[in-house]
Amino acid sequence: MIFTGHSINVSTAYSVFAGLPLDDVFEAHLSHKAFLERLDSPFVLNNYLDTYEIFLQLTGTEKGAAESLQTRWNDREVRLRAIEDENLQLGVFIHYAKRCMIMFFFGNYQQCYDAACKARPLEEYAMGTLYVAQLYFYWCLSAAMLHETGTPAEKKRYAGV
Repeated sequence: MIFTGHSINVSTAYSVFAGLPLDDVFEAHLSHKAFLERLDSPFVLNNYLDTYEIFLQLTGTEKGAAESLQTRWNDREVRLRAIEDENLQLGVFIHYAKRCMIMFFFGNYQQCYDAACKARPLEEYAMGTLYVAQLYFYWCLSAAMLHETGTPAEKKRYAGV
């Protein structure tokens, strides 16, 4: 069942990457919420909520429209700790890849860069997924934005991406 939940989230992410109409993708994604909550998986629910946050940014929806869960996994840090405790390296990589994207959309370029740096050592667990390309795309964009205003030492570090 966890694989089915993960597949729902991956299908949604790939639909966004493919440029399908966001409203249709978002509506389909929300229709699976009750099923995903019943799985009670921090990994699956973390991806669900991160995808929800990405939609808020892409559609310009107010942050006040934040989604909440009817489970014990409503807190992001609790979900991440549980994923790490289960040694789900792919789950941790996806968490940081999505956080990287979200932070870029929010204009938090340093947080985007830092999330990418945390994901980088886990890259091997995500090979063959679009999440790797996504991570590098937003990591490079954040490095370029930070390079503009950085000190000479920071510029050297950001240029290394």
